[in-house]
Amino acid sequence: MRVIWAGRVGRAVLWAAAASVALALGACGSLELARSNGSLDPAESSGTLAGNLLVARVAGGDRDARVAAARYGHALAEDPTNERLRERAFLFSLAAGDVNAAGAYAEELIGDSGDAALPFVVKGVQEARAGRFDASLKAFEAAAGGGSSFTSLMLAAWASAGAGDAPSAKRRLEEALGRNENQLFLQYHRALIADFAGDTETAGAAYGEALKIDTRQNPRLMVAAASYYQRANRVADAKALLASGASDLSEDPAVSAAREALAAGKPIHRPVATAQQGLAETFYGLAGALAGTRGIDLPIVYLQLALALQPDFDIGSVLLGELFENAGRPDEALAAYARVRSSSPYHANTAIERARLLDDQDRTDEAIAALRQLDEPLSVRFRANVATGDILRSRERWAEAADAYGAAIALISEPTQRDWAVYYAQGIVLERAGKWDEALARLRTALELYPDQPLVLNYIGYTWIERGERLDEALAMIEKAVEQRPTDGHIIDSLGWAHFQLGNYELAVKYLEEAVLLQPGDPLINDHLGDAYWRVGRTREAGFQWRHALAFEPDADLVPLIEAKIAHGLEAKGESPASVARSE
Repeated sequence: MRVIWAGRVGRAVLWAAAASVALALGACGSLELARSNGSLDPAESSGTLAGNLLVARVAGGDRDARVAAARYGHALAEDPTNERLRERAFLFSLAAGDVNAAGAYAEELIGDSGDAALPFVVKGVQEARAGRFDASLKAFEAAAGGGSSFTSLMLAAWASAGAGDAPSAKRRLEEALGRNENQLFLQYHRALIADFAGDTETAGAAYGEALKIDTRQNPRLMVAAASYYQRANRVADAKALLASGASDLSEDPAVSAAREALAAGKPIHRPVATAQQGLAETFYGLAGALAGTRGIDLPIVYLQLALALQPDFDIGSVLLGELFENAGRPDEALAAYARVRSSSPYHANTAIERARLLDDQDRTDEAIAALRQLDEPLSVRFRANVATGDILRSRERWAEAADAYGAAIALISEPTQRDWAVYYAQGIVLERAGKWDEALARLRTALELYPDQPLVLNYIGYTWIERGERLDEALAMIEKAVEQRPTDGHIIDSLGWAHFQLGNYELAVKYLEEAVLLQPGDPLINDHLGDAYWRVGRTREAGFQWRHALAFEPDADLVPLIEAKIAHGLEAKGESPASVARSE
């Protein structure tokens, strides 16, 4: 079968650290319950303790932190001595990004119990926001409860630096380094703190150590180190560092922006220039590490704290948006992405992702209009055109999608192998629009750029089979695709279907059975196997496969054809009807 490529034509987890606090979430359900009192805003009070608690638990299960925080707050007003309610109102206020409300709850929790870590962390953040770093340091030390956790040491180090006590900051970092925990994270922050404090010798040594440890060429570290080298009049070192990125990193927006600034003789953006930004960077690093190992609730809290400290922390907004997407909260993701400044290297990426989210909410025209606003530079315009084509293709607006991909192709001055995908994508939508000759030309270009690319070979071969054209050549192309992707059920299906069309029914059964095992829920593959069973006389099994195909909800135009085969078999139809192959 043709694979109508569902991929996008061409996320941010950094460091590893240890921390453990979990958000308490309630039972899942629908917030329609919240509207039973006639309120248009489910965050408004139900007027009763039980009603507010019910909606708060439902909202918590749905990860609707804004509503959960508000409802727990309303419930707390009804039962002001209930510490459990206060804790939940505090946690969900943090997750919703209402750090001021969380700060008020934190003061109450500290006064009531005084032994929970997170309220002290929030207090420390609030003090740092106000520039009171001595008070911030005391709060972060209290968060450790008399000990010295990794997180509390890092936060206290930055608070010490903010208070002007560089020796204290250094001592805390050395204590953390002595534990042999996450040396990359620690050397990075050692460099940042020394750089902030004006200790250029220590900063240079620490950046050097971090870069030696960093085997993945972390963009944050590279940009920070390049900024330091530039300010230290080590321009050659900065240039060499930014040029050393691996091929996948070379497209990182921040690294590209730093490289362009250096080439133009402009200052490279300095990721951390204040103690507040250093604290935000710490929370961001912890959030990135935890998001990969311990879920998303605590990382969301850490990112909200980072953004409270540094509201224009664009990469923090990017990661927050990604986490909200993963949590199934598209509106919150849209809001997070909207915070990214238009001047940010990440703006184009987030604008494109926002458009995809809008399309997911059936706001397709709004999404396309937003993408059309992205016109500078040409590389951004290219990506916006491709994203427009992707969205229109998913909506089966074939002709419009072809135009969008065509606009992207028009911006390519000298095509290279990495451009094969956009030619392939335009070939697909042209074929779907009934323009096979134009489609074939684009698909051939994709093959010229990426010889023997299996998806392209399969698409051309399968289409020829469906059209009854050049069957021997089509079979050879599909066999070559199978050699490269022997476990791809869609391509195995193409091979089986090619043998079916050539009259090799026993071989068709062999390959189509293999394809069904690889893609058991695909309606078209089950339909093909039913046809093959019928041709070899296994009529009972043919009916079984056709019924399977119907159960898996095939495209609407296939339904009457399959129903006719179930009722009458293939003999009443002569040959098996051509099917529209689609794998989104």
